[in-house]
Amino acid sequence: MPCSGLIAYRELTEAGFDVRIFERDNVPGGNWHYTEEVPPDAPVPNAPTVIADFVPSLPPANVDLPYSEVFEDEHGEIWRDHRGPKPVWESLRSNAPSPVQQFPQWPWPAGTQWELSHYQLRNYVRSYASYLNINSNDENPATAYNTRVERIEKRINQAGKEQGWRLWLKSLERIGSHTYRATWWTEDFDAVAVTVGKYNAPSMPSIPGLEEWVQRFPGLLRHARQYRRPEAYANQTVLIVGASVSGSEISRDLNRHAGKVYQSFRPDTDGRLHYRLENYMRRIPKNTTLVGEIKQFLPIPEGSPIQSGLVKLKNGTILPGIDSVIFTTGFRYSFPSLPQYYDGATYLPHEGSAKSVSPFLPLDGSYVRDLYLDIFHIQDPTLAFIGRRSDIGHAVIFLARILNARTGKSLVEHGKASKQSNDAGTVQQDCGRARGIRKARLVLGSGTELRHVVSSLSRPGII
Repeated sequence: MPCSGLIAYRELTEAGFDVRIFERDNVPGGNWHYTEEVPPDAPVPNAPTVIADFVPSLPPANVDLPYSEVFEDEHGEIWRDHRGPKPVWESLRSNAPSPVQQFPQWPWPAGTQWELSHYQLRNYVRSYASYLNINSNDENPATAYNTRVERIEKRINQAGKEQGWRLWLKSLERIGSHTYRATWWTEDFDAVAVTVGKYNAPSMPSIPGLEEWVQRFPGLLRHARQYRRPEAYANQTVLIVGASVSGSEISRDLNRHAGKVYQSFRPDTDGRLHYRLENYMRRIPKNTTLVGEIKQFLPIPEGSPIQSGLVKLKNGTILPGIDSVIFTTGFRYSFPSLPQYYDGATYLPHEGSAKSVSPFLPLDGSYVRDLYLDIFHIQDPTLAFIGRRSDIGHAVIFLARILNARTGKSLVEHGKASKQSNDAGTVQQDCGRARGIRKARLVLGSGTELRHVVSSLSRPGII
């Protein structure tokens, strides 16, 4: 359960709602739940966005629910894919100070250093879950750990009108050393908050020759989400593709162990307001060899090792003798439980579910459109997305407090108000233009923008 899920639970329960939580992992903590378990190699070309996180597992047709199956999983692959290993490496430390990374009612102890290890953050998040009585060992009936949401569908009532949501759920329980029990069932709700974040679907670049290299040398061309420890690359020549957040930090981590590190990057030509690439690149060790953008992974003769391969850059430079490649090329938004909402989707819903919906998820996974305040789906505000953007986390808390304080309404009620108002998308579009960001993305960063949103919330029809 990520931090955004904890925040959503707190706000909605304080507003008087009955809340149910489904978490695919066995403990809370989201990305801060570090394990040595490594996800499989990222596919090249990229998997379709709708299943880039996981391929939904639904029960056989025409069985009565709940329905269970027992199976053997000797290598733990089904369990791995169910819980989803997190993109965290062993030495990772937070790049934001501790005072910024805390829940308002759960401050860090006095004297806590500003730079935090992921272990500290994990323990902090779990302690807050315990404070809310929703940790995995609290046996709170509101929580369902080891449970993945396989499908979310708009429900049709007996009168043939849309009413609430139906979730198709799958839990996985270990009942032996390699034996598991899977159980499927459904539950109905008035509203759904999706808090899965954005670090679950790797994005691999489209570079000529890369697909052949990935197929020929499994395990040697990896996405950053698979990186765990630098010792695995001892004395190797490593090529890191990308130089932003994870790229610069993995470069630092590898530096003491790898024999040589190349770091490929593209010039930052984005004219929009953003945290510029050179700020991340200041973290890269001076003995790392910075190189330009890759043009091609040249063909390797059959039977030859990866070290015999050549990587050609766009400036004509050739890089020889590469042992391993790490792609720090980011992630895409992937919502496998909402396939019917992707552009161009052909989807057959279950009986009793809406047959026609309005798509709002682009196939490239780069953003989510049609969200009021970057949270509520404008066409149906009983569907909300929380914690998608790292720059909105504190604004969610801030706005929730203001909304509840001013009107006593819940977040969902404000979403309903946004649908009825002619100003439903104005705040989102205005903030996007203010920051020069395309696709009307809402970015809440400065005090000016927060004041703009708060004043907009006071318009007639919204508050």
